Amino acid sequence: MGGKDGSRIGGTICIDVEVTVMPKIPEGISREHVLAAIRDFDGGRPHSFGDSTKYDLLFEGKRYPPKAILGLAAAHILGEPLIPDDFSGGATSQCNRILRSQGFQIVSKENQDEYSEEKVVLEDFSPFQIGTVVNNDELRKAFKCSTQGGMRRSKPTNTLVVISNHVKSVYGDRWVDNVLHYTGMGLKGDQSLYFAQNKTLNESKANGVDVHLFEVFANNEYTYQGQVKLANSPYQEPQHDQDGNLRRVWIFPLQLRDGAPLIRSETEFLQEQAQKEKKANRLTDDELEKRAGNARKNPGSRSTQLTQYERNPYVAALAKRRANGICDLCNERAPFNKKNGDPYLETHHIIWLSKGGDDTTENTVALCPNCHRRMHVVNATQDINKLIKKRIAAHSHRPTNLSEVKE
Repeated sequence: MGGKDGSRIGGTICIDVEVTVMPKIPEGISREHVLAAIRDFDGGRPHSFGDSTKYDLLFEGKRYPPKAILGLAAAHILGEPLIPDDFSGGATSQCNRILRSQGFQIVSKENQDEYSEEKVVLEDFSPFQIGTVVNNDELRKAFKCSTQGGMRRSKPTNTLVVISNHVKSVYGDRWVDNVLHYTGMGLKGDQSLYFAQNKTLNESKANGVDVHLFEVFANNEYTYQGQVKLANSPYQEPQHDQDGNLRRVWIFPLQLRDGAPLIRSETEFLQEQAQKEKKANRLTDDELEKRAGNARKNPGSRSTQLTQYERNPYVAALAKRRANGICDLCNERAPFNKKNGDPYLETHHIIWLSKGGDDTTENTVALCPNCHRRMHVVNATQDINKLIKKRIAAHSHRPTNLSEVKE
């Protein structure tokens, strides 16, 4: 315990000394601060940094030591430059990450065996916009990683791509309260926390590797969900391997770094559920009973961000009125009537609004709930063509006034 200046506690004179601890690298370093630091460096502003050893900041054809530039940039926030002992440099350092985030290239020194000047290291890497759907080759080119596996390490971009595949995977990934409980690497037998990319992901809070998440809801369609981080410590649980044998796996709780809800459409959700049902249906009776017995009692959950379209109520009402209680696809009567006695049908856009379809009478039909769900789950070409032909025929014989439309 301390007392006031000169006070005595337990025979000891206690003197309080107010110590101000300054942050090593201040928050808020911007591109303008870095540009100002480059001008300071070129102008000969004093600093205590030496030349770089492995990496340079490359700007307008000139090389600069990254630590010196960041140290000088900090002066425009703190009032004086940082010193070398305040922070470290290196490939995955916070220094290089900050400079990259502001659009500056970090390149290797000349005559390095691992990289040449033409091969930019930790360049101004820009991943896809969240929600972008790419194929496997586009993913590989963007992240400079392998096309194989669910965990793909890339040294050129200093990233780890993790893929939660809901189509072809033995892993039991699941969302619980916006946290993805992601199964580690290893198809057979017990998994090791220190094996390959399990180790990389486990140490991602300290090793400087950025982790990016993709989800697969349809073959060769990878939906980018953004950067993720460990929400908690990895833990073990039993899961079946690719041979159907029960084993111990490592689960990594992952959440989005910015905390934003994941962008996920109803179609993606239905595709995921359909793929899971398809995998379950391929199992034998014994395998299905075994896995059902090991199922979790509490279902997973996640928040989603959906785009809501303001549909024209007159277009929807006209589609239902023209249908006169008959589904436009199966030609059967509505399965039931609403409380007011009207037949229950649902409006559907033949070409979905999310895919650029128009909210017009030509693109809108009335379907029974069963066929409506079918169009969102299967969306078969033959059904689409049938609805288009029916709508074209109906539109060509459109009555001149609504009184000609049967109630």
